[in-house]
Amino acid sequence: MKKLKAHQVHSVPQWSFLLSAPHERALPPADVPEFAFMGRSNVGKSSLMNALMHASSLARVSKRPGCTQALNFYHSDAKVRLVDLPGMGYAKVPAGIQRQWHRMLPFYLTKRPNLVHTYLLIDGRHEPQRIDHTALDFLRHRRCPFSVIITKIDAIPARVLDQRLEVLGTLCPHNDLFAVSARKNTGIDAVRYHISAHSTPDN
Repeated sequence: MKKLKAHQVHSVPQWSFLLSAPHERALPPADVPEFAFMGRSNVGKSSLMNALMHASSLARVSKRPGCTQALNFYHSDAKVRLVDLPGMGYAKVPAGIQRQWHRMLPFYLTKRPNLVHTYLLIDGRHEPQRIDHTALDFLRHRRCPFSVIITKIDAIPARVLDQRLEVLGTLCPHNDLFAVSARKNTGIDAVRYHISAHSTPDN
């Protein structure tokens, strides 16, 4: 877990929903740094993104998985975008949309020139699932800059969190690991600072 120093505290940017892109032609101009969030359905992406944006409901939170069916872009006045990617592994999404995802997500993750970093979210309540390993393999093999965020840590004991960190540290030893609880706002500042540090021209 990373602790912030006083000089690392930044003014709060103002966020707004920019657009929802169901295909490559709908992507916004690649003119500001983008940070993507991916993970299997119900991992807590929307809750985490709302916490990062100091918003209660800017990113749609739903108990029904599969609601994010396009790339949702959120823009800040600090000239940074957060991108909510469709949840992985939800089989009830129509076949046509699944085919669209399978084409668009690899394109976005590997070809988008202004994509600075991807955050792979893994549910801390469970050991990494097969689909988590698939995503890790994809990001590693395509050499995508990425970090892993363990979510919902308020729902697990500290010893279990230590186990999750140890396993993921072995799977991706050269990548940053974060442990967060959007509900309790734990670890959110560390992710915010990581985004801020990587959105400057020197990174």
